[in-house]
Amino acid sequence: MNELPRIEHFWIVEDEPAAAMAALGLSPEHVAACGRDDASAEAGRLAALGLPAPEFDPRLPVFQQAALAAGAVTAPCPWCGRPTASRESYCVFINAFDQPVFYRFQCCGEFFLLAAKSPQAKMALWLPRERALASFIEYRRAPHNHDYYGPGNFQEWFKLYATLAEREAGLVEAYRAAGGGSRAALACGFVFNHGHHVNDEISALHWLAGRGGLRNLPLLVGPFDFFQLADLFPGELASEPLRVPATGRETPPELFRRVLSEGLFATRLSYLGPFQEEAAARLLASARRKCASAFLARVEESRRHRPLVWITLRSHNRAWRSQADGLAQVCNALAREHPGLGVVFDGLERERSVLGDILPRLEPGVAAYDGLGTTVFEALAWASATDFFIAPHANGTIFTSIANKPGVAHSHEEWAFREPYCISRRENCALALPVTGRTIHEPGKDAFASDYELDWREVLDAARRLCG
Repeated sequence: MNELPRIEHFWIVEDEPAAAMAALGLSPEHVAACGRDDASAEAGRLAALGLPAPEFDPRLPVFQQAALAAGAVTAPCPWCGRPTASRESYCVFINAFDQPVFYRFQCCGEFFLLAAKSPQAKMALWLPRERALASFIEYRRAPHNHDYYGPGNFQEWFKLYATLAEREAGLVEAYRAAGGGSRAALACGFVFNHGHHVNDEISALHWLAGRGGLRNLPLLVGPFDFFQLADLFPGELASEPLRVPATGRETPPELFRRVLSEGLFATRLSYLGPFQEEAAARLLASARRKCASAFLARVEESRRHRPLVWITLRSHNRAWRSQADGLAQVCNALAREHPGLGVVFDGLERERSVLGDILPRLEPGVAAYDGLGTTVFEALAWASATDFFIAPHANGTIFTSIANKPGVAHSHEEWAFREPYCISRRENCALALPVTGRTIHEPGKDAFASDYELDWREVLDAARRLCG
């Protein structure tokens, strides 16, 4: 096996490591420009290269819009500053969140622009010959980023890229000989997170569908096609999506290979604007079509209870440790004040033990519904029937956000909000009332994973404000 890529020079561009870059013949100004997502600069480079430029919309990253319009991504050469274009995209989806795409350029030397994260953004400039990486992310000051976007993380990305490139050496050689991809394509459904899939990808596809753009772009659809894109955009896709399987939460080399063998220039779209009302209506209508009549009858039966409260259970991380007792206390107090109260318990199937702790604590006046382990379509249909939610600040609130329900969102200090806020960026957003708990600090756990404790009476006070 060839020598794996190494990072011997790691710079954070924000620190302006000018002397170190200049020692390798690089221009710090041009390196920094590679990381900027600037519409004017992108349009200028596209024009200089004779490539079509779109009317840039601030709701999508500029480089992604260039990829759609021109089938290429541009950057200044980090040595001489000359405009360059890449039609080579290497999808190295190392896990179900980061999903780096390596865009390869050549000018005074070989360099790669790396895009990753959700929403996807320009992350770094990689110079293999110089064994150097310039990061556009100040990972040291962002919550939990030190675990994900430091040198070690990038090194893992390079290792996987090199391994896949060597395994598919014949396809890589043919792809490069052809000048890269001849058709732009979209990679969707590879992020194991309902919220990012909806806010980043489905929102972007809805934006694109409104411009007729889906009819010209093939879709590479991964295993986390939670809402079945082909059915969500009927008659609007260029063709049947190209399916790419995965094992568990990991995407195997199939996506990397498929992009090369199909001669595609692939990118992920990330919508940066608020989630659209029309996209929400599209999802809610699809959900009702996909629910069995018996389930919809159960939802309608629950509507007889008012208020009907959606309560999400969570125990794997960022969990309210005493939620079983606390939520039972809240439900019982609300039921005494509001006879006819109903509660829909939401969560993954693995929360069944938590629900088992709650149910015996509930007084007879609480009408409890077991919504654990429902499909995403069932969860959407039921969330739309409720009046408000009580939930941790986490991914599960995407269902009540689509249905645009107000609620009580609890979390620890590091994730806290002081005033009512939109828990998931959305047009005409119904606000969540924040309740802040005390972080339980444990070795090896950062703000992303830390559990917390809070006073259930604070949750009750916030819920009372929503009962009207």
